[in-house]
Amino acid sequence: MLVLPLWLTWFISCTLASCPNDTIQPPSECVISSNDPSKSDSSVAPTHSTPNRAYQFFFDAGSSGTRAHGFQVDLHQGLIPMINEFFHDETTPGISGQEHPTHAADSITSLLQKGLGLIPQEAQGFDLWFFATAGMRLLEATNTTKSTAVMTAIQETLPNLKQIDIISGATEALFGWVAANYADQRIQAALDPQTTCPVIDLGGVSTQFSRMLDASDADIPRDVVTTRKIGEADISILSVSYPTSGHDKAREIKNDFLVEHDYQDDPCTNLGDTLVATHTQTGKTLSVPGSGDWHRCKALMTTLNMPSIEVNYKPLKSLEPVIAISAFYHTRVSLALNETSQVEDWENAGKAFCAEHFSRISHQPLAQSACFRATYCHALMEAYQFPPTQQIRAVSKLNGFDVNWPLGAAVWQSLKSD
Repeated sequence: MLVLPLWLTWFISCTLASCPNDTIQPPSECVISSNDPSKSDSSVAPTHSTPNRAYQFFFDAGSSGTRAHGFQVDLHQGLIPMINEFFHDETTPGISGQEHPTHAADSITSLLQKGLGLIPQEAQGFDLWFFATAGMRLLEATNTTKSTAVMTAIQETLPNLKQIDIISGATEALFGWVAANYADQRIQAALDPQTTCPVIDLGGVSTQFSRMLDASDADIPRDVVTTRKIGEADISILSVSYPTSGHDKAREIKNDFLVEHDYQDDPCTNLGDTLVATHTQTGKTLSVPGSGDWHRCKALMTTLNMPSIEVNYKPLKSLEPVIAISAFYHTRVSLALNETSQVEDWENAGKAFCAEHFSRISHQPLAQSACFRATYCHALMEAYQFPPTQQIRAVSKLNGFDVNWPLGAAVWQSLKSD
């Protein structure tokens, strides 16, 4: 067990009694008024505490690292909560990759200490939610003993814990939809599927899709639909996750295939760069030059059935752009695309990027994987059945908000009922 510093122990002891261990799962009816959320800047420090102000920490334990988000939440009965993210920090590697469970717990506590130092002294405590995602979902499926030990060590270490859980990909997708539409000021009393935006999210291990449904979607399986009351209407949100279709996992599958078949080049790596890959099962290594061939890279994905996505629903109803977050945003930056671009623009920019000599793009972040990601992002858009003219709005921020699922979780938790 990690020994907490004296100041943190005192802070916790003053607030722990008021923190029941209830769940983030919302009541059967969550009511939102017609007020738009205020614009926020995640770099703004929290202001003085008020009776309706709460301080909440949400931990996003992903496959590559753990990110801590601190939110100042102004609660008003019947209104959309006003949220300001005052703290954001992360630690690597992810908890699923830590050698010992206590190492994971120690790194998480260090993040929390930084955030607690920013809360005003007069604040009436804080609450904390810890959610693990794709990396821990995979560990839970392959090594239940280790995943349980990691989560137990963290639970025993963190104070004021409202909930700790390995959340499903569908829940992650739902929170992503809430975050994007909240940040873009689209959550109102009279919600219309034509004015809210579908959301696609691409992580290292999984990818998610979410959108609001209408009456014509009655044939969609209910196990991928969440229904809630917003304003005067019941709304239904489709949220689906594909657990092995993240860009890192897809690249790993591609590299294993190249190693197994002794390829002489990698079409998904730029000319002038070298792919060095080790097979995940056999340990066999391969070092081959890149050829930067978009068409062969795309054909390779088809051969490997990537992305492995079965779309058994009508994917789009909205006339609004699809909001694309996480790796979609980073790839859009690599391709120098406008914030809002059409699917066919992604294809053309991807072809041009893959054809570049590596010496011309090596200065870019994530340059070695960018050709593969560009090809894979377009393959995903096709798999989601987006037409070539569909607008894709790839962002990391909207109206000052960082668009990520922890923001959606904070909004979801803070919704007021009449």
